[in-house]
Amino acid sequence: MRYFFRRLRTCESLPFAATSRTESGFTLLEVLVSLIVVGIISVALAHSIKFGINADDMEARLIHRSQEIERLDRIIRELIEHASPPVSNEDRPFSGEEHRLFFTTELPDEPEDKPVRRVKVAIGVNDQLSLVVRWQPSPHAVPLSGPPEPSEILIATGLARVDISYRHIASEGGNWDASWDQSSLPALVRLHFVSKQTAKKWPDIIVRTMLDAHRNFRS
Repeated sequence: MRYFFRRLRTCESLPFAATSRTESGFTLLEVLVSLIVVGIISVALAHSIKFGINADDMEARLIHRSQEIERLDRIIRELIEHASPPVSNEDRPFSGEEHRLFFTTELPDEPEDKPVRRVKVAIGVNDQLSLVVRWQPSPHAVPLSGPPEPSEILIATGLARVDISYRHIASEGGNWDASWDQSSLPALVRLHFVSKQTAKKWPDIIVRTMLDAHRNFRS
C-alpha cells in the first residue's frame, strides 16, 4: 500500500505538458480548410468589386443617355415649335418627307434683332448614322452677296433612320401622313427614331406647331 501511494505521488508531481499532446503547429486538414476559406472570401470580394465597377459604369451611361435624349428633345421641339407659317397660298415654308424635314424657323436662343435669327432648317439622318440639323440664314431681304454655306449640328449618333409623320388639323380629318406639301403647317409632327442597336430605344417626339398663326392665315 505504501508503494502504491508513493507511485501515485510521483505521477502527480509530473508536469501537465508531459501527460498531454503538445500542439506545436497546424495539421494538413486545418491548412486546407484555411485555404478554402481564404479562397471563398477572395472570390466574394472580387465579385463585389466587379459589381461596384459595373454599377458605376451603368450609372454613367444612363446619365449620358438621359442628357443626350434631353438635348435631342429640346433642340427638335424648339425648332419645330417656332416654324414659320406661310404668308400666301404659294408659300411653302414647311415641307416634309418620310425621313427628312425642311422648314423655315427662328433660332430661339438668338436676340430678335439679330440678322441670322431666321433660318432654313433641314433635319435627317446622314450617311454616318447621325441625326443632324443643317441650317443657313434666311433673311427677309434679298442679300447682296450669295447665301452663306450651311452649318451643321450633330444631335445624336447611332441612328439607322428617323420616321417622320405629319397630322392634319381636326377640321381636315386629323389623320397622319408620311409627307407634307401644303400651304399650311401640320397640326403635329411626330419623329420616331430607329436605333442601329435594337436594344437601344429612343422615345418618340411629338411637337405642336404654331397653329394659331396658320389658322388665322387660312381663315
